[in-house]
Amino acid sequence: MRRHTPRRPGASALLVPLLIVLATAQAVEQAPVVMPPEIAKPQYEPSRGLAFKHAGIAVYAAGALYDLYTTKRALDAGMIESNPLLRADHPNRTLATAAVAKIGFGIVIGTAGRHAGNHARGAWFLSLGIAQLGYGVANRNATIREREAATAASAAAAAK
Repeated sequence: MRRHTPRRPGASALLVPLLIVLATAQAVEQAPVVMPPEIAKPQYEPSRGLAFKHAGIAVYAAGALYDLYTTKRALDAGMIESNPLLRADHPNRTLATAAVAKIGFGIVIGTAGRHAGNHARGAWFLSLGIAQLGYGVANRNATIREREAATAASAAAAAK
């Protein structure tokens, strides 16, 4: 005899999710992922304004050398130093005194400006370097005028 009773969907509805859960619960074992330890190293960060300070020092050194060079040429042409604090009885002493003063200013700017930072020191070096370049140009122009005047005077004396 056959039973003609309808199948119950409830029993199969409970069985399908149970099979899905059991099928996904069986995970395959994988080898553990080994990651190398990360070594923390300090990153180098250049301080702010360092390039500006280096540029200022370069301009200051160039200005100091150019001013000393033109002062030496002016002293050789027979002129005297216009700064009374740097005047000496001999031209070489005058140049040595000027060189020491320029080095001293550089040291003062470098040490006194530490709390203000590299940007402030760079600005000081740059401004004083530009001023020294200006003094060098003034020395050069004065030397040229002095030599032209001496040449004109000697030409006038030779013409008499």
